[in-house]
Amino acid sequence: MRRILTYVALVAFLGIVGWQIYRASLSDETRIRMLLDDCVDDFNARRVLSLMDGFTLDYEDSTSGTDRNRLQGALLYLFQRRIDKKTRRFRYQIVMPEDSVRIEVAEGEPRARADLGLELVEDDRRVSWKLDVHAELIESDGVWRIRKSSYETVAGERPIH
Repeated sequence: MRRILTYVALVAFLGIVGWQIYRASLSDETRIRMLLDDCVDDFNARRVLSLMDGFTLDYEDSTSGTDRNRLQGALLYLFQRRIDKKTRRFRYQIVMPEDSVRIEVAEGEPRARADLGLELVEDDRRVSWKLDVHAELIESDGVWRIRKSSYETVAGERPIH
């Protein structure tokens, strides 16, 4: 039994080390794209804490004046209040069209800029809010996070006013 536990622990450890080596070998653009994809997935799965991990502690959105704490509060409100009463499902999903993402990494510096399009889709598959987002990212200890953002509404309106 002890051998089995040792073997399982060793395999888990090697898996974690392997994943870290793999991620470290990826380009900055790929790691930023993975961060953006993870943020969309976390929103769609209503994982607030995981989603917030993609933002720096001093995050600020210049369009709305929202900081990290207000963003987290708005997400919690949205995730708890915008539930379909019949199906008990969250009413919104975010879609980030593949061709809408442009990433520029500063040469030799831990800074990057990402421009992307987002669509907030309601449960009836209607796009209720379409926006262009401009994000500034920083890298710290090999992890990219969103530090600042701004957005422009292309169509519709945001779900919380």
